[in-house]
Amino acid sequence: MPSDKKDPRGQEDLIHRLFVEEYAAMRTCAYCALGDWGLAETAVQETFVVALRFREKLAACEKPAGWLYKALRYTIKHIERDRNLLLMRTVPLDELHRQEPARQDEHSLLDEELKADGDLQLLAKVYCGGYSIREVAQELGISVGACKMRLRRAKDRLRKKLE
Repeated sequence: MPSDKKDPRGQEDLIHRLFVEEYAAMRTCAYCALGDWGLAETAVQETFVVALRFREKLAACEKPAGWLYKALRYTIKHIERDRNLLLMRTVPLDELHRQEPARQDEHSLLDEELKADGDLQLLAKVYCGGYSIREVAQELGISVGACKMRLRRAKDRLRKKLE
């Protein structure tokens, strides 16, 4: 196999041979991890795309099949991560009809006191705007401890209002 390391045609032949020899076993392995034949097919195909992209590293490896299975494990992890992110954002259809309509709109739930003293903007900056507590404290000209206290009090008032 030393000639395969530098020869692009030899590298592609190696990948083709691995594809023929390992595809079914890799698909079964991916199915065991993902529980879905379609996702398993996708995982194996993406793994071979990675193999083509890094064909020189694959050819230089002592155990190319082991390299391929390691790449498959990473591909499976990426697919699981993406699937979990999608599942977190969805609501099952059978739960849609169980949800109660909102009793009031969100603006009427907010305490006028929150609006008046700027704590709503403080909550929005920290929890929606992505600002750190330190950044908000500097902007308001107060200490980090005072900012944390205002946040806690605003959350407590909002929580009581929502109950």
